[in-house]
Amino acid sequence: MNRSIPPKPKRPLTVFNLFAILERNYIVQKNQKRAKVPFDAPSDSNADPYAATRPERYRDVVLPSNWFVVGMNRVKRSKHKKHGVISFNDLTKEISLQWKSVDAETRQYCEMIAADELERYRRDMAAHESTFGKDAVKAQKRNHTKKFTKKCVADNSDHVKCDDSHGYSGSQFSETETGLATIMGMAGMPPQTTTQKHCYDGNPFQVQIKRSNPGENNHSPSSNRIRGHHTRTLSDYLPDDQEAALALVGNNYDNILHGEELEKAFDSD
Repeated sequence: MNRSIPPKPKRPLTVFNLFAILERNYIVQKNQKRAKVPFDAPSDSNADPYAATRPERYRDVVLPSNWFVVGMNRVKRSKHKKHGVISFNDLTKEISLQWKSVDAETRQYCEMIAADELERYRRDMAAHESTFGKDAVKAQKRNHTKKFTKKCVADNSDHVKCDDSHGYSGSQFSETETGLATIMGMAGMPPQTTTQKHCYDGNPFQVQIKRSNPGENNHSPSSNRIRGHHTRTLSDYLPDDQEAALALVGNNYDNILHGEELEKAFDSD
């Protein structure tokens, strides 16, 4: 692939992603004010000029002008500043609860922004394909898949396995060692006949990455019960509604791996 070709446009944030950004910042900033903890605010020139058009709950939330653009406000994990006012799990639970009872005004607001961003993405994608050709876009996808496949194989040498999910229906999640989610399945996909593979067949939605202990049967349904241990999953604190869970990842191929889509939803802005 020609290295001079820029990356294709990233898929936009979903309705739930947008809601999660608003709610996350609302919760964190409210707790920071209560605890009198200072937080980094964007400069006046970069502050969102349309804050007054948000639902009333979020009008005082401090956000940059491009808060709804995917990847624009990402911060490297090593440079994250801990706000220290609420744990990640508690924050996620609270966002989940608020999403279940989200009011019509907030949902419509997020849907409007998501629709605008999707339209912008389609225009950018059409311009990208027009300039560089569809073959270049396909080559980028293949290259992305190859890179992950190589990493998957390399990780196996360190006892990390990429397992196909087995006998599922709907969207399932598994918590990795870092506490982030890796996608295990998508709705409507047929059950897998093979319970374990050391790599995947090019579909990132069928991958589970978890640490395996020597001699441990990770596929036995009774293995966790025998040890008296409950494996935490995102279903413990994310929406029970399948549509909401799928909205979290948004079928975003570029950001789906290793739970980066989840990170994106709750990253510091």
